[in-house]
Amino acid sequence: MTIFYIDDFLKVAIKYEDDIKRIIDFDDSNLYSIYRGRVHKISKSMNCAFVDIGLDKYGYLELNDSIGDIKETDEILVQVKKIPEGDKAVKLTMEISFSGQQIVFFPQRKFLKFSRKLEESERKLLLKIAQENKMEGVLFRSGAKSFLGSDLVEEYINLKTNAEAVLREINLRPTPKLLYTKDKLSEFLNANYREGDKVIINSPKLYSLYSEKYNTVYKQGFKISYNPILFNKYKSLFQKKIELENGTNIIIERTEALCVIDVNSASYKGNLDFEDGILQVNLRAAKEVAKQIILRNISGIIVVDFISMKKEEHKRKLLSALKTYFNEDYSQTKVFGFTNLGLVEISRKNSGKELKKKIGD
Repeated sequence: MTIFYIDDFLKVAIKYEDDIKRIIDFDDSNLYSIYRGRVHKISKSMNCAFVDIGLDKYGYLELNDSIGDIKETDEILVQVKKIPEGDKAVKLTMEISFSGQQIVFFPQRKFLKFSRKLEESERKLLLKIAQENKMEGVLFRSGAKSFLGSDLVEEYINLKTNAEAVLREINLRPTPKLLYTKDKLSEFLNANYREGDKVIINSPKLYSLYSEKYNTVYKQGFKISYNPILFNKYKSLFQKKIELENGTNIIIERTEALCVIDVNSASYKGNLDFEDGILQVNLRAAKEVAKQIILRNISGIIVVDFISMKKEEHKRKLLSALKTYFNEDYSQTKVFGFTNLGLVEISRKNSGKELKKKIGD
């Protein structure tokens, strides 16, 4: 049985089985929202346009993210691409997309694209499904390979219907106007909930909203209950030091420029006199490192100081394992390899606020 904890204080939803499996942030409500906005100013020197979408600050649109020529006072359709840290303006794009569980639909495009994680045989099968059902403007996620063709077609139709409803409002005033925003919490529950699971909410408002919504609209029989106490299932995700077995630990430190993770074996109770022992410790640490990065939603540049290894074969095994652990990451993550100083360098795309920053450093 899976338990979903909905914490309205931190604005996060947690999928918990024997351990924390996934956390989503439903606080960044503007992310992926679609607006009809008005071009306020175009700066050729900055290669951008500033667009009024009704927020406190004008949105920032890079001109290479625009479709066609735009000029000042034009009314255009834009989507929030990125919400930066601090008080900077949101980053916009005119490349509109609607994300589903297994596909992403681009209503203005005709292409068929595939996740790089899909094998060639899987791509051919998905291409056949798309062509037989006249699907276009679709990016297939890596998980699409596990779904029936009928499920993919149904999701495509639903996303296309949503897109058509939004596009019908392109020329309808007023401007600026919010046309579409994602209900990330509903999407999370719909994608993950199975019969017999439980949902626990610590907000009376959310409890009232979702208990009515899921018991009457979706009729999925959600077992929703209310508990006013803040949950402690994820306390370890705010700790600097994470203890592993046999005395090994990892230490996570965030600076303004990057995140540094140190694998510490000072209290290790096993034998590190042999290279094989060091590799096994590093492999176990790599699994926890990937988990903490994903769940804490750490983004940007990340460097990991594993226990030093001499054999190139062992280094390759460690990098291969680390890449595998990131396969299920919903954000774009890249493992670059070892630097000249022996550190593993990782980059992860910004996909919302880091968990720790919700309660302050």
